[in-house]
Amino acid sequence: MKDLSNSSNNHSSPHPLEGFHVIDERGDIFKQVFRYSIIPTLIHDMDMNILDANDKALEEFGYSMEELKTLKIFDLHVEEELDHSAEVLEQMKKEKKLSVETKFRRKDGSIFDAEATPCKYILESKPLIHVFIQDITERKKAIKKIQEFNKLLENEVARRTTDLLIKNEELESFNYSVTHDLKAPLRVIEGYAQILKEDHSKTLSEEGQRFLDLIIKNTTQMQQLIHDILKMSKLSREELTLEEIDMKRLFEDVYEELSQSLDSRTINFRVDNLHNCIGD
Repeated sequence: MKDLSNSSNNHSSPHPLEGFHVIDERGDIFKQVFRYSIIPTLIHDMDMNILDANDKALEEFGYSMEELKTLKIFDLHVEEELDHSAEVLEQMKKEKKLSVETKFRRKDGSIFDAEATPCKYILESKPLIHVFIQDITERKKAIKKIQEFNKLLENEVARRTTDLLIKNEELESFNYSVTHDLKAPLRVIEGYAQILKEDHSKTLSEEGQRFLDLIIKNTTQMQQLIHDILKMSKLSREELTLEEIDMKRLFEDVYEELSQSLDSRTINFRVDNLHNCIGD
């Protein structure tokens, strides 16, 4: 095959085949595919002697072909991976293919994490293993960063949850104190109002009796509100109690309560028929 990457005309556009590997059409196409594969690949025998390597493996490990052929696979592993490598070799006596994570050392001493995929096959009645090697150092670093971030996030969530629980307990304690302190004067107001109604209702005008009834009604309502505030502070530990709610009646009750402070203003309040709903 001719090298089409060069042209006598420097001003012409690049040939479509420029940059391609030029292979020998008379050679073994599979050997050349192996040679130019972008995946670093080693071939070794069952005694771990390295027999061959493609260009990408030479580039990855930094050895020449002659140097690699004087080594065993064990020589490329870091010390702490030697036992693991021996275990993988034993497994390969039973399996045809494995996928393992390991660590390799380059000629310059640098270490990289790798995903190794050894595959066993027979060539001329001799068992061989070719190993696809992928550098996963950056992937491992990314996974570690994600794990560290997740741990940091979990700790932050745990801390904030603890802070929230403490604040909820403080709020509940505060609500309890406030509601307890408010109940006493309300009971006094309600008590005196009842005495006025029972002992002096005859001396009060109709308007005065109406005001007295409003005082009693509102103190009762205030006591209920205090009870509800205390109950509301415990909502995080309470279960929902669902029941049917008369929505029209609810709006009318709210308006009646608010209208007491409207003074002389005239409000046209109208509620159409509303469907009941289910709620706590």
